[in-house]
Amino acid sequence: MRAPPSAMEAGDIPACAFPSGYAGTYRALGTQRAPWQRVLASCVLDPLGLVHTRVAETRADLQAVVPAYSAAVGADGLAYDVRQRYHPGWVAHGVVVSTPREVGTCAGEVGAGTVRAASRVRAMTTRICVCGPR
Repeated sequence: MRAPPSAMEAGDIPACAFPSGYAGTYRALGTQRAPWQRVLASCVLDPLGLVHTRVAETRADLQAVVPAYSAAVGADGLAYDVRQRYHPGWVAHGVVVSTPREVGTCAGEVGAGTVRAASRVRAMTTRICVCGPR
């Protein structure tokens, strides 16, 4: 089972329609039409040598990660292994899986500006409230 491409990946919705989150990061990485997996690999994963980090596309891709249990994936209030019930293609950005070491490496290098220019790192890490005035 594979989810259809997101409207943004298909080019139907401009990334500028969304100031933060997935689309903001996507825009900050410098593209709006390439598949997310390819953008992430070429702009972040490959330059940092992250060989165990990838975008999971199927339930089988989740089997190598540590189980996570949640009642949100069942209707009876019981906690189930999310890997068995959640499909990573159900969200536009997919699900990125990694090792603890590579998560630390990625966070440190992105925060230090190693991956992209400082202005792009700021664009990816600037908090934008989308819920209105408080």
